[in-house]
Amino acid sequence: YEQSKKYMTSVWKQVGERFKDYGDKLIFETMNEPRMTGHTYEWWLNMDDKDCIDAIQTINKLNQDCLDTIRATGGNNAKRFVSVPGYDCSIEGATNSYFKLPTDKVQNRLIVAVHAYTPYGFALAETSDSQSTDKFDYTKDAGEIDRVLNAIYDTYISKGIPVYIGEFGARDKGGNTQPRVDWAAYFVANASDD
Repeated sequence: YEQSKKYMTSVWKQVGERFKDYGDKLIFETMNEPRMTGHTYEWWLNMDDKDCIDAIQTINKLNQDCLDTIRATGGNNAKRFVSVPGYDCSIEGATNSYFKLPTDKVQNRLIVAVHAYTPYGFALAETSDSQSTDKFDYTKDAGEIDRVLNAIYDTYISKGIPVYIGEFGARDKGGNTQPRVDWAAYFVANASDD
């Protein structure tokens, strides 16, 4: 944590100084996909694993450190929007009970950043993965999309906290264009609802 804090606050101090006079269209995101690189749970959370809990709590501290550093650079950074991710920028990483938003000096200027490649078997799993499928099964997959979008809504949006999905998509699996179009239409329509 101490090494990461030193590195990240140094970077954010420099970035903050450089861009402090930029307008409100500039939004900072403290980190991209913070995770335990090379760990068994690099891309998945196991809430019974002490390493995962420690990683989430460390991300909480680093989000706070980065936000404080950005705000301290002054100019428009004192009030600009700043987004913060949870573990690996996943929806589960931002909606678990251990993830906490940083305390901000400015009201209503935090955004939660997530990535959503869901359902995993269709959207992201490589064809060599046993979970991989090239078909969008509306009856099963729509429910998974609804589940993750409802988690975002219930945890943040219903409380007036904005969330943006910075990455989402479904990989090409042998030219499965129509299933990916169907998936995207369902995903986007439901993500933009409410």
